[in-house]
Amino acid sequence: MSCIFCKIINGGIPSHKIYEDEDTIAFLDAYPAGAGHTLILPKAHYADVMNTPDAIFNKTMSTAKKLAPVITKAMDADGFNLFLNNGRAAGQVVDHVHLHILPRNTQDNLKIGLPQKPYGQGEAEKIKQSIINCLRENHLDREKIKEQIKQNAPQGKISCAKAFELAQLYGISHARMGESLNQLKIKIVKCQLGCF
Repeated sequence: MSCIFCKIINGGIPSHKIYEDEDTIAFLDAYPAGAGHTLILPKAHYADVMNTPDAIFNKTMSTAKKLAPVITKAMDADGFNLFLNNGRAAGQVVDHVHLHILPRNTQDNLKIGLPQKPYGQGEAEKIKQSIINCLRENHLDREKIKEQIKQNAPQGKISCAKAFELAQLYGISHARMGESLNQLKIKIVKCQLGCF
């Protein structure tokens, strides 16, 4: 495997490892933004946060939460940044999901702040509505749908009428997507199985 982090995990490349458990590992960044800059990652290879199973990401975050105050104390820091870069546009350099802990001092002159400006007239409302629409379209309310399906259709068998009812309840528009009720039924059952 060509992943540099996987090579570090497997011992093929030396690192300054500070922590390891069954699922996660933490080591000093080879090109730190400051003293104590640490990377925390799952041992299993996942390219980015979107491909990382929730249980694995939660374990990685739990490790970061455990280590951050220890690293902060060891570096005699006043605080820390905890962040993740996801995708090239966001600054991800290695395609293995990882978190950064960066100890900070009030006088370190390190600028990580983002330029901020207020939204223009009506812009925040449009953005909010766009995000809400995407949440609905991407079925992030899957757990409620799954529960409804489990209650109404053991083994994933669900009538078209019930599929239509659930779609209306959770804002899944089959008409807008040009789907028949049977296609909608398939979509909801796939949702129950976590296929999308």
